[in-house]
Amino acid sequence: MQRTPSRVMNIAHDHDALTPRAVIRRRLRVVAVVATLALLASACMTKQQQEAFELVLRSRDSHGVSALDWSKRAQDKAQAWAEYLAKKGSLEHSNLLSGLDGIGVRAVAENIGYAGSIRDVHEAFMRSPSHKANILGNYNHLGVGVAKSGGRVYVVHVFLLV
Repeated sequence: MQRTPSRVMNIAHDHDALTPRAVIRRRLRVVAVVATLALLASACMTKQQQEAFELVLRSRDSHGVSALDWSKRAQDKAQAWAEYLAKKGSLEHSNLLSGLDGIGVRAVAENIGYAGSIRDVHEAFMRSPSHKANILGNYNHLGVGVAKSGGRVYVVHVFLLV
């Protein structure tokens, strides 16, 4: 399997240059991410789903965007779609609102992709302007699905604004 080359940039933050208020906001975001990850560990998520969810949270945090809450309905939808894509061996978007009625969804978005690993899929999402816009978008809930087939890992994100 040939791996697609990726480009990585490191960003250093000079904490001395941050105002006290900015330092507090940053620490609160880190606490929120840790608390969310603890919740995920107790939720019904697989290790692979937790990894995909954590990568989204870390990307949002590194861009100064608030964390997302986990949504069981979005999770169930994302997982079922990831399994469907893996079985079919191709990519296509789902009917976005199917299965999400009755929970007051104001906006919904979906990322779908596959690569050799969850991290590779996430990096590809972050290189794509439209996928990155979903990851950093004005949503407050997320469900992720992960399925494997034929050396590929399929990842589905379902973003909700409720």
